Amino acid sequence: MKFTYKSLITLVCLFFAAASLQAKTLTIQADKWQLISFPRLPGEADSASRTVESVFQLSGASNGNALVSVWAWQYGTTESTSGPVTGWRWKSWHASADIDMPRLTYLNTGVGYWVKTSRELVVDLDGFDTMDGNTTLYAGWNLIGLSNEDLLPYDQALAGVGFAQLWSYDHNQQRFLSVQRAADTDVLINEDFRLVGGHRGYWVFRQSSDPQVTIDPLLETLLPPDIDVAPYETVIEYGTAQPWSKTAGDIDVGDDGVLDFPNTQSFLDFGDFSTRKTMSIRNAGKGVLSWDAEILSGANWLLIEATDSEGNPVLADTVHGVAGAGDSELALVVNRRNLAPTFGNPLTATLKITSGSQEKEITVLMDVADVVGDYEITVNLQEIDGKVADLHNPKYFLSFARDGEGTANVKAFLDEERSLLIPHITYLSGSIVPNPQSSVLVTGQLYLPPKTSKDLGAEFNPYDQEIRREFTFVGERSDGQDGLTPMDLRGEYYENVYGILDEPIQLRGEFVARRLSPTPARTDRVESNDPEQSDDENIYTLSVNKRVKIASLVTSLGIDHPEPSSLKVTLISPENTSVVLHQNTDRSLANAVFPSSDDVWDIDGLERFTGEQSLGQWKLKVVNTSQEPYELKNWSIDVSGANVYRVEGSIKTPISGATVTITGCGYSETKDLSGRFFSFDGLIPCDYDVSVSGFGYETLTTSVSVRDCLQVKSEGHTCETDEDFTVLIDYDPNTPLTSGRPVPILHQGDMKILVTPQAITLATGLDGNSTVRAVDITDYDEAPFHDNSPSRQWELWKNGSVVYLPNANGSVGISPASQYTNTMNLIANAEDSTDWQLFNYFVENTDTSLPPGIQRAYKIVQKSVNDDSYDSGLTSHLRFINQNSTGQTFSAKGGERLTFSVFVKAGTASEFIFSPATNGAPMWAEKVRISDGYIYNSNGLEMAVDIQSLDQGWKRISITTAMPIGDEYPETFESLSILFALSRDGNFISGNTSEETLYIYGPQITVTPRLWVPIAVGDITTFIPGVLTEAVVTPYAPTSGKQLLAGQTPTAQDYIVTTSATGVDKFWTYTFPNEEDNAGFYTLKLRSDYTPSGGSQSQAETFETFSVAYKATDKLHLDVASVHASAGQLPTSQSEPVSSRIYHLIEATTFDVDRAPLQTDPANGGLEDTMHFKEAVDSLTKTNEAGDSSTVIHEPASEEGGSHYRMMISVGQLYSTGSSYGSYTTTNDLDINIRLDSGVQSQKEAE
Repeated sequence: MKFTYKSLITLVCLFFAAASLQAKTLTIQADKWQLISFPRLPGEADSASRTVESVFQLSGASNGNALVSVWAWQYGTTESTSGPVTGWRWKSWHASADIDMPRLTYLNTGVGYWVKTSRELVVDLDGFDTMDGNTTLYAGWNLIGLSNEDLLPYDQALAGVGFAQLWSYDHNQQRFLSVQRAADTDVLINEDFRLVGGHRGYWVFRQSSDPQVTIDPLLETLLPPDIDVAPYETVIEYGTAQPWSKTAGDIDVGDDGVLDFPNTQSFLDFGDFSTRKTMSIRNAGKGVLSWDAEILSGANWLLIEATDSEGNPVLADTVHGVAGAGDSELALVVNRRNLAPTFGNPLTATLKITSGSQEKEITVLMDVADVVGDYEITVNLQEIDGKVADLHNPKYFLSFARDGEGTANVKAFLDEERSLLIPHITYLSGSIVPNPQSSVLVTGQLYLPPKTSKDLGAEFNPYDQEIRREFTFVGERSDGQDGLTPMDLRGEYYENVYGILDEPIQLRGEFVARRLSPTPARTDRVESNDPEQSDDENIYTLSVNKRVKIASLVTSLGIDHPEPSSLKVTLISPENTSVVLHQNTDRSLANAVFPSSDDVWDIDGLERFTGEQSLGQWKLKVVNTSQEPYELKNWSIDVSGANVYRVEGSIKTPISGATVTITGCGYSETKDLSGRFFSFDGLIPCDYDVSVSGFGYETLTTSVSVRDCLQVKSEGHTCETDEDFTVLIDYDPNTPLTSGRPVPILHQGDMKILVTPQAITLATGLDGNSTVRAVDITDYDEAPFHDNSPSRQWELWKNGSVVYLPNANGSVGISPASQYTNTMNLIANAEDSTDWQLFNYFVENTDTSLPPGIQRAYKIVQKSVNDDSYDSGLTSHLRFINQNSTGQTFSAKGGERLTFSVFVKAGTASEFIFSPATNGAPMWAEKVRISDGYIYNSNGLEMAVDIQSLDQGWKRISITTAMPIGDEYPETFESLSILFALSRDGNFISGNTSEETLYIYGPQITVTPRLWVPIAVGDITTFIPGVLTEAVVTPYAPTSGKQLLAGQTPTAQDYIVTTSATGVDKFWTYTFPNEEDNAGFYTLKLRSDYTPSGGSQSQAETFETFSVAYKATDKLHLDVASVHASAGQLPTSQSEPVSSRIYHLIEATTFDVDRAPLQTDPANGGLEDTMHFKEAVDSLTKTNEAGDSSTVIHEPASEEGGSHYRMMISVGQLYSTGSSYGSYTTTNDLDINIRLDSGVQSQKEAE
């Protein structure tokens, strides 16, 4: 959809707007002569797309033979018996071709046409893109069209074109309207109309004395020019670009080495501050310039100001406008929110402006400033402990500094001198994260010692115990539209206060941070200026006694030497990083500062030291290649950054493959723990958690408190050595991290192994291999083993009977249908109500509208009953039974997950009842509200619900519950079926005097035997079954099929992939190469030989299954697909909104497709929809489809470009079956049927 730009055209103080949507159709009324024109036409002049038949679309069924006649008054040269004749003549097109006059074959812009039809004719203008505005006017009468689709005053549209008379035709009144001037003057005699353009044609009369004139609009753009300051460049010709040698102070926009003027400039630079810039589109010719402006793909940060058809301001990436005698202004706006800093490498976008065959491309540049700098922060506190409160709004001054070169980590400093209630400098740490949630997140703590302490800050604490304030700022860059600049930040503020009450006081609010300077005003600084000469006469040293993590460094030199170019000066840090300061230049070193103010003399950047520690000995190396001696007069180093600390610790016994993690104050780091000892550096004062994790062992954890060294005021305390900034995790018999041996995870009773990961996904283009690990956690000290040193034998088996999708489009493992008896749909003929059992209900084919993807639905009708007690026990209901034969039921074990899902739409009943039943008797009944999926949950069972809104008022509701476990319940629930009934207001519908209705489609029951694997995501724990393994009913034990020899091809039998003996070692590993043939189901078998006390040697074995999938990422990709996954908890009351639920069922499969544009078929000369995906890999989605499919997208593709779609298939369970919901048959063929639950939806994305 194209928005039109609100053009501003000024001429002799005349202001008007030329804004409208481009017409999408042209309607010609029946049996009336109309005078029309075409500002735009498809294709090139005199091409097949411009024939009368093609333009009026006479081949279509709607227009057919509606066109009667078309006439044009055209100027040209024709041949006659007396020779060539130049002048005006009529050409015409008639439905009957027997009229003897020149034939009108092609239509063109700039020409007026008389048209008559036998019935109303509508021309679809989609694809009419070419604007040829050139029209020549001769003496006498001219029949013309104008290039502007928006109406303009005639003196603007025909500026520079003299005329005596201008006539139009009103076909509704069937009369001519005119604008007439006195001969050889501009004095008006008559003016019936003023606005011209659109799709109208006009007669124009020019005096015989008027010369021939051409209406030839000329596209020209005006942008801010380059800036040339003294000494000035010699301009060869104003308005003509010329090569340019910049000098200090000159600004070359785009750095193209050319001195550009407004009319030659091809760059528009927003810098890092501007959010809106304007440019002008000028018509340097005659007539009206109709133009389009488009931002080419890939720049979602740039848009154009526009107005929609109702005059409302909007932002668009494609706009349309006109320019007459004056200039048309185009305003562009940028949004830097959630964009990473550019560090001098600006983002670029291309603005393309076209008018017919004329074209201009403007390169738009934008920088994004770094968050580093000094800010004034105003906090608006809104809540205390979750309650709205009117609190004092503090003002802080906060400085950000980079925490290492090339990283997203930052340090921040609350300035105690300028901030309110901050008694000493407070450190925060965090990161810059360019995503839709936040652009910067920092957390820090302020400690106030007890009032009796002598340490810094105690005077601000009125309590006898320590107080700790914890600050968190979660902010993003301003978009520049909220009264702030794009340098400023805004976001959420959190503060927890510990030590005053038993529970922390929690404050929440919002903050606005206005940047005062790009340089941090408050950091820790250390300066050293007393160099010493080392034993090497060319090396000098400076000792820095503060442990500051370097954010910036400045060094000053004073060296006397008559030939500075003969000196090479190198600065070397305590970490042995070298930066060359001076070499082969004539710059005087008598008073030199690095980095220099203009960077002219700098060789290497001092940024190389960023992130290093300042503490230690710095070196200055001077190499003199001349015979003249030099003298070092002075040398100093000035470092700014944050005082940082190191935490060191150890565990008593190493753990193979373990990792150690530290978290706190917005910082988290994980390291491999190869031995006993570990350390973390670069930390700010904060409370941290340290944990050691090892596969097969319980996690060891402890906490450590890092305090600000400079805050301690005890006698003799210093902060000048490395030890002063080091915190040791001392041995503590009560801390698992430092005491005793790591505790292994042990399983008592029978054998047990842990396998990680439970599912591996190999993929196209994935580097390296994937490793699976296992550990034997059997407690062999306990019965029945009583042997703590068993001998272990491992076997890895592959299930050779697994079927895979053809052509490896996803390579998802699918077992034969016979293995799905407990996980496929257990409802008979879910798409056909034939086998549904009805009790006081009847079923009708629905007369209500269906959403996309649903082919058939039913109206469920409950008969009217005049007995109030009739339905007190679900007497009226619909019974869904198992699919294999009428009357057959199914079973489920205690603890297994039962999921009921159905497409449903409210009728007179707004709720439904779902009830598992044994032998037809309901076990429990749950009432579900259709509008939002609320479950009344009167039974208090563990239950999850998911609701998806579809079209036409339909919902898809899925309910997952666990079959109960306990002494009062059987181990296996036999003879199960599902009862379904209508409900209203949380109650059974009983004693109804009228019929009650509800609409349903595709009920489904699945039973999932797998345990759910918890995965923590933030504050929510998600339970997801192992990928591709939820279909396995029981733990799969390999059969004793033959073992393959090297080079043999796998058969349908199970076979051993590898065997190994680890003896007393309880760990096992195997690495899968990244190859498609490795996809499948695997079972790891462990056999242990043990000798119990006083007994003979015995054996025991156990199995654990896992899966390996392969994804061809350049083809169709299938992601999460399970109704059996859930997270969180149900709402606690009816009034609790759905948005508050953190209980969500994952039941969607998505994949990306790219729709190709229409293609010309040479075979029949027409356009066809190719219906295939692009063969090239999409740079954004990394997806690609190589094959054609005629059923993926049912919407015509566009001629001018392809479209990108994201498809979602609700539920998306994959398995082998005959029909979507009917009975199934086992197949051994590779060409198997795949079931995807109904409810396909698509979302069109911008390319």
